[in-house]
Amino acid sequence: MLSFLNLKKINMIEVRRSLDQNLSELFGYLKRATADTRSPFRQPVLTTVDDNGTPHSRMLVLREINAPQHLIFFTDARTPKVAQLRQNRMASLLFWDPRKRVQLSMQVAVHMVEDDARLASYRDRVRGRAQQSYTTVLPPGTQVQKPEDAETWTDFESDNHFMVLECRPVSLTVLQLSGERHLRFVAEKKGDVWDASWVVP
Repeated sequence: MLSFLNLKKINMIEVRRSLDQNLSELFGYLKRATADTRSPFRQPVLTTVDDNGTPHSRMLVLREINAPQHLIFFTDARTPKVAQLRQNRMASLLFWDPRKRVQLSMQVAVHMVEDDARLASYRDRVRGRAQQSYTTVLPPGTQVQKPEDAETWTDFESDNHFMVLECRPVSLTVLQLSGERHLRFVAEKKGDVWDASWVVP
């Protein structure tokens, strides 16, 4: 069992740092997760809400964080989450790292990337069998008699349903579990600046 002192050594959030420094550390860790397939932050849970107010959650792969701290994800344009996001652009992302014992909950405004040049640059990153995620003949969620019925694909170059979701943070809450002293802070994005404050864990 890890001691409290050992836990402190692997904490992501530290009381000795300023909130701005902790935010910088947090986004640096998120950025590293886009390249590290073993990072727990690479696959957060995205929650959207349907027309009836029912929440729906699923895991996505974090592909990129760009300069304005927007989080980039790829998806099939025909998925239910896209239809839900067209009705309500607000969603939440939940990240959890069991080793660092830190939870990040982030509220985001989701935008569909429609610029052709940007879409093409992201689409070029999709290689090999990963292309099949965007080329099934039947849309995701379609009921089938047997699993093999879903295994028909079109050509990625000429017929794909590739879509890029750009999640723009609005607010976030970070909880750092740390033995005898848990830490928690909240932050709200105001323009290009984060307004952060410590809160009771």
